[in-house]
Amino acid sequence: MTPPLRPMNLGEILDRTFQIYRSRFWLFICIACMPVFAWELLYSITSSLFHVHAIDQPLRHFGTLLWNFILSQINFYAFFIFVFVSVSAAVKATSSSVLGTGFSATSSLRFAAVRWRRYTWIAFLVASACLVIVETESTIRWTVGWIVTDVASSVGRRLAWAIPTLATAATVTGWALMLWVFARISFSIPATAFENLRGIGSLQRSWKLTTKSWKNVWLTLAGLLAGLWISNWALEFLFGQVMYFLGDVLHIPDTMRNLYRPVTFVIGTTVYILLGPIYPIAITLFYYDQRIRREGYDIERLMESAGMTATLTPPAGEEVAAPAIAPAPFEVPPS
Repeated sequence: MTPPLRPMNLGEILDRTFQIYRSRFWLFICIACMPVFAWELLYSITSSLFHVHAIDQPLRHFGTLLWNFILSQINFYAFFIFVFVSVSAAVKATSSSVLGTGFSATSSLRFAAVRWRRYTWIAFLVASACLVIVETESTIRWTVGWIVTDVASSVGRRLAWAIPTLATAATVTGWALMLWVFARISFSIPATAFENLRGIGSLQRSWKLTTKSWKNVWLTLAGLLAGLWISNWALEFLFGQVMYFLGDVLHIPDTMRNLYRPVTFVIGTTVYILLGPIYPIAITLFYYDQRIRREGYDIERLMESAGMTATLTPPAGEEVAAPAIAPAPFEVPPS
């Protein structure tokens, strides 16, 4: 039985997130696999083209930097586009689970495919915003590091500790700011999917809905990002130690060293596929929670289910006549 729509706190939203994830585990896994495989295919193609071009026409230093920059931008924007299109399918599946309507992997993917142009444009806007923040943070970090290094060289090594400290502070601040912006525009995909908004309009709608809830969304995103990083690091460390041990015991250290990068790639991909669906599920629940709190969406759904908002649809080629207004009764003026 589908739980009724009602306002929920952060703990209830996260609990409901994992309930939906467990109930449709393989569906969300299949949706999460799509952007990973698509992006890896594109990355393999662009990397192969770069190596072929470098072999045919050896690049100079500037040409190598230019090609690396172009390919990195293509892969960066492509990753956001693939992820956002797949997120829309997961958002649709989550919404169907919340509202108690039937859905399947095919219907969710078809729903995302119909509006792929809108999601592509939103992904481009979000990626551009994140890129500006990352580049600004990197510029500030390197500028501050250069200034501190120059000052430390003139006054001695007493300020050497300040270089890594300021660099770490700038990195943490940049990530926090990027997560804040991402939290404020996270509702753009549900707004596009369920309110038929486009581009800037969906971002504005998301910014408005997250006015009072951005802290919970920010905490959820930060927790998910930390979970991805910690899980990936722990598994890479564990498998690295196992491969080092096997290479030492079997006397094949070079073979194990060459296998380390493919193994870490498989680990990172697996961690993303397993934890990635948590984001669209949670964002959809946050979206509905804010619509319930701010706009009474739960009452609207109850009225729709009771048929209280149904409108009269005329037959084809006919118009609905306006209701006749009875004339006012004749009144005799007082004598």
